[in-house]
Amino acid sequence: SYATYFNRKTGRKGHLFQGRFKSILIDADEYLKHLSRYIHLNPVRAKMVETPNEYRWSSYPYFIGGKEAPEWLEVDWLLSQFGKNRKTSWKNYKRFVEDIDIKELGNPSDDITGGCILGAPEFVNWVKDTFLKSRETIKEIPQLKALKSFTTVEKVIETVSREFKCDAELIMRKGGKKNLPRDMAIYLARDLTGETTVMLGKKFGNILGAAISQRYIAFEEQMKKTKRLNRRMMRIRNKIPDN
Repeated sequence: SYATYFNRKTGRKGHLFQGRFKSILIDADEYLKHLSRYIHLNPVRAKMVETPNEYRWSSYPYFIGGKEAPEWLEVDWLLSQFGKNRKTSWKNYKRFVEDIDIKELGNPSDDITGGCILGAPEFVNWVKDTFLKSRETIKEIPQLKALKSFTTVEKVIETVSREFKCDAELIMRKGGKKNLPRDMAIYLARDLTGETTVMLGKKFGNILGAAISQRYIAFEEQMKKTKRLNRRMMRIRNKIPDN
């Protein structure tokens, strides 16, 4: 309603608010100061002001000692990267922001990985190993799919058959209701390979994609009732190598 009112009042058309807010995990040591500079120079790049200090809505004055920062504004960590005392850090940060050719200023967000991580490859790998490896599913956060390390159906089947001491043929064989190795492999393949249910159906004996989904849901429910089965699944899961 406010967007309609504002457009009518100002004689403009189109979106007033667009693009969902999303938070980005940043490698502070490497990227935060560059991202901060880029943001503070946005009004200058848009030719709204000559210097970042002139923009009335900017937090920049608080970072160069022009104003005392309010309690809710965090400036200490960033300024600590530019000097051991406040006066030195104010001066160095101001030089860092203003002594650059704005035409050569790159956008740090161009280096974002998976839509949610900004950092060097080592940082991205640390995030993946620390926060993604133990996730059983990433369907609820589609952006994470690009970050997750995938494996192959063949590696899943090989690992499951070794753990159950059975032939891969038993896992691939369709039909039968009490085929735990097959159910385990289907569950893990859907979670870890990135393949569609249709493709998985072809891999597991040319069954329908819907049958893969049904087996997945049934096995998930079974694990909720049996902690021992869930622990066994996690043990096997951790042994499956990435692609």
